[in-house]
Amino acid sequence: EEEYHHSNPPGVETYNSILTAWKASESVRYPPSCEPEEYFHHPNPCSNLLCEMLERYNNGNGSEVNDNDNNGGGDGDERSVVQRIRPDFLTFNTAISSLAKEQSDLSWSLNGGAKNGSGSGNEYYRTIGKQCHRHLTSMLQLHEEGHERCAPDLITFSTVINALGRGKDRGDEGRARELLDAMLRLSGEGDVGGRGATGDASRLDSDSLRSAEYEYDVVPRNKHFNVVLALMARSNRRLDIDTLQ
Repeated sequence: EEEYHHSNPPGVETYNSILTAWKASESVRYPPSCEPEEYFHHPNPCSNLLCEMLERYNNGNGSEVNDNDNNGGGDGDERSVVQRIRPDFLTFNTAISSLAKEQSDLSWSLNGGAKNGSGSGNEYYRTIGKQCHRHLTSMLQLHEEGHERCAPDLITFSTVINALGRGKDRGDEGRARELLDAMLRLSGEGDVGGRGATGDASRLDSDSLRSAEYEYDVVPRNKHFNVVLALMARSNRRLDIDTLQ
C-alpha cells in the first residue's frame, strides 16, 4: 500500500475486473460492510475506483517528471508501474455507465418511486452529471496526451450529455456545450477559430483535439444538439442564430 516496489502490483486489468463486477452486481452504492474509509472519493463504487486510479496515476506521473532516465532501473520500473494503472476506455465507460444507471434509479425514486423527493438524495442527484463530465474530461485529456486507449466514442459522449440533461446542477449547460464542441472538433466538424460551434470558448478546444482520423464516429446527432438547446432554454440563455446554425 505504501509503495509500488513489490512483485505483482495491480494493473488496469485488475481494476477493470473489479469495476465490471460492481457494475454487473447493479450495486450503485457500497454496502456498509465494505465501504472504504481511507480511499473514499465518491459514493458510487465504480466512480470511486476510477477516482482512486486517476489519483495514483497522476501522483505517480507528477513525481517522475523531473526524474533522470539514466538513474538506473528503479525509476524506469516505477514509471512502468504507473503506466500500468492508467485508466482506459473500459475503465471510464464502466464508471460513467454506472453513474448514469444510478442517476436513472434516483430519478425514479425522487419522482414518486419513493418518499424521499427532497433532501440529500436530491442534492446528490444534481451532481451526478457533473461527476460524469469530470470523468469524460479526464478521458479526453489522457487521449490528448497520446493515449489512444482512452478515446471516448459516441456512446460515451451520449451518456454524459444525457446525464447533464437530466440533472439540474448549475453549470450543466456549459458542460454539455463544452462536450458538444469537443465532439465537433474530434469529428472535424468544428470551426478553426478559438471559439466553439456553440459560440463559447471551451476548455477542450485545443487544436490537438481535432483529428481527421479520430478512432470513432463522434459526429453529434440531433439528440445531442437538442439536449444542449434544452439546457440553454432552462437556464434562460438567449438562443442566438449562430448557436442554432
